[in-house]
Amino acid sequence: TSNTTITVNKASQTGFSITSGSAFTYGSPLSLTASGGQSGGSISWQVTAGICTLSGTSLSATRGGVTCTVEATRAGSSNYFAMTDTMVVTVDKIVQSLTFQSTPPSSNLVGGSYTVTVSSDASLAPTVAIANASSAVCSISAGVVTFNAVGTCTITATQAGNDQYAAASASQQITVTAVPVTTTTTTVPPGSTGASGGTPSPTTSVAPMAPASSTTSTTSSTTSTSTTTSTTVPTEGTAVTEIEAGEATAVVQGKRVKVSVQTVNGEIVVRLPNDVVVKVGAPKGVVTGAVVNSDGVLVAYSKDQFQVATNGFSPGSTYVVTMYSEPIELGRGETNDAGAVAQIVTVPKDAEAGEHTLVVEGVGTNSEVVSISIGFKVVERSDNTMAAVLSVSLAVLLALLGGRPIWRRRRKAAAQA
Repeated sequence: TSNTTITVNKASQTGFSITSGSAFTYGSPLSLTASGGQSGGSISWQVTAGICTLSGTSLSATRGGVTCTVEATRAGSSNYFAMTDTMVVTVDKIVQSLTFQSTPPSSNLVGGSYTVTVSSDASLAPTVAIANASSAVCSISAGVVTFNAVGTCTITATQAGNDQYAAASASQQITVTAVPVTTTTTTVPPGSTGASGGTPSPTTSVAPMAPASSTTSTTSSTTSTSTTTSTTVPTEGTAVTEIEAGEATAVVQGKRVKVSVQTVNGEIVVRLPNDVVVKVGAPKGVVTGAVVNSDGVLVAYSKDQFQVATNGFSPGSTYVVTMYSEPIELGRGETNDAGAVAQIVTVPKDAEAGEHTLVVEGVGTNSEVVSISIGFKVVERSDNTMAAVLSVSLAVLLALLGGRPIWRRRRKAAAQA
């Protein structure tokens, strides 16, 4: 009799695979699943390549536009070896949409203008431009389109996207028409010869004008459009338009952020986490301009002036200064090569006394839409307040003259002569 030793090896599992999708969108984690195999063992997961992270079976990423490789392993048993499957997962960016919120005027005549506003659901600032084919018809500066000649004005809005949002574009076409020409003709009444006593009757006719029209398209895909002039504009709907006097807040890319507020040298200084700084106060050398009182509140009379100065915006981008409750645009323009602004604005003459909100909107260096809101107060003018203003003005003037009244200086000068 002889003994025979037989070795029984484990079997390889079959049919095990990852069953979850091979793509997901940034901000919406992917739930990983797998099935198959014969061991009945647990499934473990790991990321073997890419920037994705795992929390249990939930796969997420810190940005879109990348791929990650995940690995799933079914544990072995006394009868089966462990089995592994891998999958490359694509992380898509969030689709971004641009929409023209502004409607061109009903009569788009040569010499007219139109302020463009475009919204982005990503709260990123689009670049608004004039297509090359329309360069002779219209131009744009600080978000305002000017109609220069008859023809079709094509306005494009593009946004390059970022790590989270995909690029997007939209366009708007406007038909620009000529200014109607008024002509005068002379009509002789029937039976009159004009020269024999008939009285000519002048009539006025207006040349017909082609109808004005505009079309707008909105899309989430990127198109290559050559442009002539362009400007990056802040989008609508992100600003805080009601805030108490003396308070300040800011919204960056659709989210409120914590700000630092100080009173420095008679100015309210607001600092944002993205290094944008806004200063508001009386213009230099203006005696009756708005002032910041001892409580840190900007106070102004109607028709008073104050200066808005900023740093940290994107160079060459559009900024807008607006007063609320009812929106009144106080100023707009483009930042300089350093991304700075320095503009003097005026409180409207019919501004009601009470609390208002000053909103400064611009574009951050990462194309994020930035809005800064500062609560201020408009006070009524009265005889007492006017007298106080005149008294302060006279005091300043006397100080400039070395404390001596003008008439005394003139009398002394006359005596010396």
